[in-house]
Amino acid sequence: MEAVARRALRRPAHRGLLESDRFALDPTLDLTADELAAHRAQLARWHAAAPAPVQTVQWLIPAFAHAPYGGIHTILRFADAFARRHGATCRFHVFDAADGQEQEVAARIAGAFPALSGAPVTGPGDPAALPACDAAIATFWPTAYLLARLGQARSRYLLIQDRESAFYPAGAAAALADETLRLGFPAIVNSPALTQLGGPDAHVFTPAVTMSTRSPKRSLTRVSVATPRPKALRIADGRA
Repeated sequence: MEAVARRALRRPAHRGLLESDRFALDPTLDLTADELAAHRAQLARWHAAAPAPVQTVQWLIPAFAHAPYGGIHTILRFADAFARRHGATCRFHVFDAADGQEQEVAARIAGAFPALSGAPVTGPGDPAALPACDAAIATFWPTAYLLARLGQARSRYLLIQDRESAFYPAGAAAALADETLRLGFPAIVNSPALTQLGGPDAHVFTPAVTMSTRSPKRSLTRVSVATPRPKALRIADGRA
């Protein structure tokens, strides 16, 4: 009867939520007014404080299957350099880890970057339970909402490696991803092409290539690298 009524009223058939729209139902991606106020106050204190050395770094990362994968590899290269060159202690919080996946992620990190062997890897849970740190870095848009609640981090940064809202059709996920760019975090931006996403005070770097594993078979003066997402929905109405 519902279908008959819809046709009679010339209303479109009911469509369920897209998978990406279900992000809007996740309470961890919704900051309260009090949380936003505390976040902004913490940013103000950081801007007013004098520079201080960074000895502990808390990384907020997604689960991953392969350490050489582009985005996560860049994250781990940063952490490796912090550990080897500056003696910093790096910790990793896998915000979406399945049961027991923290151990798998720790093994993959150590296998790719021996200097990070033994680095603590934690799984989902209350970010308030994480130990204090000198710097915390969000690396994927959902982790920015965790970072906003991380009051025990002296400084907080957002690592931007793509226009992440473009991973989804227009809707909740895309809006939530773009909203993280307006939370005021100082940004670390991968490549000058994305500078505008990080704002005028962004720290921009040019990504490197590990030539020992990705060297072309013949000498080239210029190499173009494309990273398409053929299975990612990016059409505005959510249809492939």
